[in-house]
Amino acid sequence: MKKDIKVGFICGGERQIITAKKIASYGYETVLYGFDKYSGDFGLCTRIKNLSDLISMSDVLILPLPATSDGMSVNAPFSEKTINLSEIFTANCDNKLFLYGGCGNIIEKYASEHKLHAFDYYGIEKLKLKNALLTVEGVIEIALREMKSSLYESKCLVVGYGRIGKILSERLKAFGAEVYASARKKEKLTDAEMNGIIPVKNEELPSAAEKCSLIVNTVPAKVIDESVLCKTSESTLIIDVASKPGGVDFDEAKKRNINVIWALELPGKTAPETAGRFIAETLDGIIKENADFFGG
Repeated sequence: MKKDIKVGFICGGERQIITAKKIASYGYETVLYGFDKYSGDFGLCTRIKNLSDLISMSDVLILPLPATSDGMSVNAPFSEKTINLSEIFTANCDNKLFLYGGCGNIIEKYASEHKLHAFDYYGIEKLKLKNALLTVEGVIEIALREMKSSLYESKCLVVGYGRIGKILSERLKAFGAEVYASARKKEKLTDAEMNGIIPVKNEELPSAAEKCSLIVNTVPAKVIDESVLCKTSESTLIIDVASKPGGVDFDEAKKRNINVIWALELPGKTAPETAGRFIAETLDGIIKENADFFGG
């Protein structure tokens, strides 16, 4: 693999800067665009003011995780202006390796139209699992801070028993909580029961919610609706970690004076250093695996 591969990062938050700095420490020449309002240290990275310049000089182009929230513009909290995805894909992106985090259908459409070699780095299971671990840590931190009672001897409901739901259920149980977990698939409910978690069918969510002082939703569909919220106590804390549009009827919860925290992108907020390192390690692996693409 050739040694002078140049990596260009297009927007993102603090986690993306940490990722870029880590990539630069691996020996890649690293440039960034879309960080006008960031006043911190860029390490060995170089900030570029013109998007087309960054694209033309980079062999690898990297979008943040998630790449976009609205399907049209890049997630760019430090940018002084909105950066549309169309600006990136209409620029000279030929012969570039394009890496993006999530939002696959949207990015894949652009990549296909422009015949680009694109890869979703968040599609790698190892990174998803590591991200889930950091998300769980963030949820527990919020719960310990915001709950009106202790986790010990509390009753907790985890909605969804996927990566995050399973790890979270185990962690809450370790705190001494009685944990309920819901899932759509029977095998997930069986798995939960085998791990000492009380299984809850979706139609049983209202009765389970009535018992719990903490509810954590991981499902990106409105599962915590009026039927659930009408049984939920005002003293119950609800944490929603599902991506947009979320899984809670936020308006209904507000009417009922129930505290709901929509905790999006927790790893990047609660553990940006670790989250950035995990992503950098993943990106480095992808670049090395694509050595032939760079003529290596």
